[in-house]
Amino acid sequence: MDTTIPQYAEKLELRMPFKWGPKNDDRTHHEYFNLLISDGRTHFQIKNEEGDWGVNEKAIATWDEADILLRAWANPPSHGGEIAPGEVRRLIEICQSTIDCFKCEECDTMLWRIRDGDRKLCKCGNTRWK
Repeated sequence: MDTTIPQYAEKLELRMPFKWGPKNDDRTHHEYFNLLISDGRTHFQIKNEEGDWGVNEKAIATWDEADILLRAWANPPSHGGEIAPGEVRRLIEICQSTIDCFKCEECDTMLWRIRDGDRKLCKCGNTRWK
């Protein structure tokens, strides 16, 4: 997640605070998830059944859970060493779900497939980041 999430954040043009030199490369998933969650509440939208735009709450909840589990289980200083097989399976599942949040459920294309001004859209126009 520490390599994939920064790549996706760059494609979405998240407003990351400036960090000088190597500190920029030392960002963790937590910093990205904080911005994805806060910006996602206003920028990450999906069409509902009526065709109106609404916040993609499913993605926000998935990112929040991933952030919590990664901080708790994937951080050796806070976890204390070994991770149980059930925790490993859940981490893999939530990380895959996190990646899937960036794809449209309808057309299976990435959220930034089409650029329309400052908006990013999937191929079918059902999901956007504005």
